[in-house]
Amino acid sequence: MVDKLVDEHGLNRSEGLQAIGLARSTYYYRSKSSHRKGSFDPALCEAIQAIHKRASVYGYRKMWATLRALGWQVNHKRVLRYMRHLGLLQPRKTKGQTFTRPELVEPVFSNTYWEMDLTYVWCGDQQGYLFALIDGYDKEIPGDYFGERCRSDEAVGILKQALLKRFGGRFPAGHRLVLRVNRGPPKYWGIYTSLGVLQSVA
Repeated sequence: MVDKLVDEHGLNRSEGLQAIGLARSTYYYRSKSSHRKGSFDPALCEAIQAIHKRASVYGYRKMWATLRALGWQVNHKRVLRYMRHLGLLQPRKTKGQTFTRPELVEPVFSNTYWEMDLTYVWCGDQQGYLFALIDGYDKEIPGDYFGERCRSDEAVGILKQALLKRFGGRFPAGHRLVLRVNRGPPKYWGIYTSLGVLQSVA
C-alpha cells in the first residue's frame, strides 16, 4: 500500500506511512521467526563439531572465537544456539564455593589428633615457607620446618620428626592417630597413607 502511494501519487515514504497511519518500525519489520525456529546451517554445524572433536572442553565463547579466527562471520549468541542444538554445551558451574563440614574431633589424650598446615612468611627479600604440626590436645608443636622450599619432602619430614619425638620411632600397635591437613596438595595423601600409622582427614 505504501509503495503504491509512493509510485502512483509521488509521495515520499514518510508521507505515505503517515497517510495510512502505519508506523515506520512496522513497515521496516522483517520476520526472523523462520530462522529461529530451526533453520540451522549444516556447514556451521559441521565446523562446530569438528572444533569440538579437537577441543571438547570449549564453551560457546571459545568456540565463537575459534570460528571467527577461521573466518566465520557469526556472533556468540548464534554459536550458543547451535551448540545447544547439538548438545555440546559444557555443564554450568555452581555459583559460590561449597565446603564439606569437617569431622568434629575433641581429643582427650595427647597423640590422638594432630593438625598440620603451611603458611608463607615474607623475609624482606624473598618468601619463606613455614610448615607446622600441632597436637590438638596439648597444643605443643612436635614438628616444624621453615625454609625456602615448599615440597612434599618438607611436609613428610616434619611428620616423621613428630613421630620420632612423640613415639621414639616405634608407633604403638592399634593406636589411632588422626591427622588433619587444610586440603594440601594431593601428593601428600599418598605419603601419609604409606606410613601406615595415620587416619588422615580433610
